[in-house]
Order: sequence, then C-alpha cells, then structure tokens
Amino acid sequence: MSHLLLDSPYYANWKKHTHLKESAKYTYSRQFLKFEHYLSQDYDGELDFDKFFFTLLHGLGMVKQNPMKNFPNPYYERRIIDRSLSLEECQKLFQVAIKADPFVRKYFTLFLLMTTTALRNREIIQLTLEQIDFERRVIIVNKGQKTISEVVYMPDSLVEELERYLNHPSITRMAEIRPSRGFLRE
Repeated sequence: MSHLLLDSPYYANWKKHTHLKESAKYTYSRQFLKFEHYLSQDYDGELDFDKFFFTLLHGLGMVKQNPMKNFPNPYYERRIIDRSLSLEECQKLFQVAIKADPFVRKYFTLFLLMTTTALRNREIIQLTLEQIDFERRVIIVNKGQKTISEVVYMPDSLVEELERYLNHPSITRMAEIRPSRGFLRE
C-alpha cells in the first residue's frame, strides 16, 4: 500500500524546504505516519489535501487555503498589539512638541522625522547632516541598527522643517562648537 502523506508531493516539498535536522525530520515523519494511519482507517479513496496541510504548503502556493490558520491553539496564542498612534494622538503630540520648544522646534522636527520616515531610534540618534540630501530629498541610512545603506525619502513638510531647523541661529552655533555629533543631539 502506498502512503497517503509520505508519498505525496506536499510531504516531499515540506521535507525539501524545512530547516530541521535529520533527526527532527524523522520524528515528524513518524508523526505523519501516525496521522496517515488515522486518516486511512475510516477513509477509502483519494484525500483532498486542500482541506489539510499547513502554512508552508499555503505559502508555497500548493494549496488554496490553510485550514489551520484560524484553528485555536491552546499552547500558543499570538496577540497582535496595536502600538501605533491614532491621528488625534499624533496631532496632540505635535502640538505639545511645539509648545515645549516654540522657537527652535527641535522636538517637533524630531517627531516629524520619526513619523514620516519610520527610521529606528538608533538611526535617528546617529543621524548626521552628511546623510541628508536635500536636493534629492532623501536620507541615506548607513548608521544605526543595520549595516547596509538604504535610502529613505522625505516628504516636502519634513524637508522644509529640517531646513528651518538646521538654519536656526542656535543650531548653527552649536554645529560650529560640536560638529562631529548627530545634528539632533545636544
């Protein structure tokens, strides 16, 4: 008798694409055999695998849907926590930032930079003037968490705010005193 699961192209692709050690593959194969035995006890004919097989098979496009996608798991429940700010919260944050520093507007510029470019904290902390290209309206991200260079585009509002901030007299004086530090740090 041929094996329903172990002789299927689904199992062959799983075995080919999994990153498990051979001993773990053997353990899974034994479990598949048990599952196959369970399926074949009361079932005669060919199985419709579109009703059974896993995230990997769905990701490979070998099945139309993943029936286990919404299956409740008592051992692990992934909770997705929405940590994003609402539009109202962002508006309040910008209002507070302007009130905290109405002349230099450092905090406003910082929050605008964070919300429009999605740079990481370390990338913003280490951001220098040399990384900003106002002509192309981009920030070259080559310092921070990742080591590869990436380009982040700046909206017009951020370009205007950065130019205003960098041309402020107190910032130009600070840059003359401490030129090697990131321009948003004091």
